[in-house]
Amino acid sequence: MVPEMERLARQSWTCVKSLAFKCKFYAYPKFCQGCFMDRVRRPSRRVRKGLKRLCIGIFLSTLLMCCVYIMNKRFYENMRAEFVYNSKGLAQHYQGAHFLPNFKSPCWYEEAPSGDPYKNNLYLNVTDWHYIVDPFKKWHDDWLRRPQPRNRWRLRCLPYFYLIGQSKCGTSDLFKRIQNHPDVAQTLGKAPRYWARYRCDKHRPISLNDYLDLFDGAAETIESAQLASGATNYMIFGDGSTGTLSGSTNWEHCPENRDRDTQDEPQTTVSQVIYKLQPFAKIIVILRNPTDRLYSGYLFYRSLYRIPQQNPKDDFHNKVVTSIESFKKCINLHTLRTCVYDKHQDMFDVRIRHGFYHVFLADWLKVFPRDQILVVKMEDYHDRMKENLRRVFRFLGLGNLNATAEDTIVSQGISNKRYKKDRTFGEMLNETRWVLDEFYHSHNVALSKLLKDSTISWKSTWH
Repeated sequence: MVPEMERLARQSWTCVKSLAFKCKFYAYPKFCQGCFMDRVRRPSRRVRKGLKRLCIGIFLSTLLMCCVYIMNKRFYENMRAEFVYNSKGLAQHYQGAHFLPNFKSPCWYEEAPSGDPYKNNLYLNVTDWHYIVDPFKKWHDDWLRRPQPRNRWRLRCLPYFYLIGQSKCGTSDLFKRIQNHPDVAQTLGKAPRYWARYRCDKHRPISLNDYLDLFDGAAETIESAQLASGATNYMIFGDGSTGTLSGSTNWEHCPENRDRDTQDEPQTTVSQVIYKLQPFAKIIVILRNPTDRLYSGYLFYRSLYRIPQQNPKDDFHNKVVTSIESFKKCINLHTLRTCVYDKHQDMFDVRIRHGFYHVFLADWLKVFPRDQILVVKMEDYHDRMKENLRRVFRFLGLGNLNATAEDTIVSQGISNKRYKKDRTFGEMLNETRWVLDEFYHSHNVALSKLLKDSTISWKSTWH
């Protein structure tokens, strides 16, 4: 858009210069007294009046286009500068112990802007992520109908925990059951996808303030509970965006990685940005056998975008073989980390690099202590759900539940499971499973060694 605006602005300015003398002569004869065109017959007063308006219109149009060009040219830098400013400010709040001591969640009070503080929120005006936008719009409409208090101070909170598993690893189901705990405030959807996507959007990066707006409803719930009890409030909420583990596919557009011309991999990752804001944040990672995750994701993305599936097993096998060959070529030329963070290694429906869990987790463990990261194996989670939920609740410091409340949470249906029509395709070909198990085997072993936990492993058909 910027080059197009620049071209139009230049054309308009050239037009103005070419017409300037003619407009000056015909519309304002007194400025041309004695010049060689003074002897030329001038038009009538009515025509001169119209020419005056034309000159003014051309001038104002050119001025407006130049202003729009300048605003668009500086838009991205302003948005990124806003993020950097907010990040530094919140980090100073945390390090200076400015978070409220009587709240378990990282909260603080700030003065709300006059009028509607959400009308310019980019989640409402730009994004098409309806899982967040639709509930946010509904909450915003309800907020507009409420009588606004005279006190313009509002409670702002960051998520207490981040559920950062990869897609198709059970994040939706685990997040839903965590939110059913009475000490967890409800949020406007599970996945704002801020850290790994919208923060680093190439065209319209979303600011941190817009991200915090999504949690104002949860902050109100926490504030009401604190006012009612008068004591320390232990309510929390979280962010369950998938993809936060692997970071942004557009990492080169993130503010912390601006020198992208000389980088093949991110020097600063999402984990470092979150740690700068919240060094005491709780991180929950739920992982699944990368072979099964890849096939489940393949069926999910093709059904989500209504792509015809004539013979999905053969199609999946061919794409797996092609992806593995491409990845091995990349490894011969670059480091493993460079290839894992290379978005060009992904196909639309076969995202093979997302199964290198140990590479992504190594970046998180560089900044977060091991006791602030809980790793859950999806297969164990489904087999022993009650036991694993207790483990998650203890990790988050949530209160114990009675047997009835536990049974109610466990008895709920599984969220975001495979579509019914996809289940008719059955499992992948044995040949495909063998190829994938061979490809991922050494990396699964590396994950187990990284976490120093032999239980974080999967049975392999390759030996």
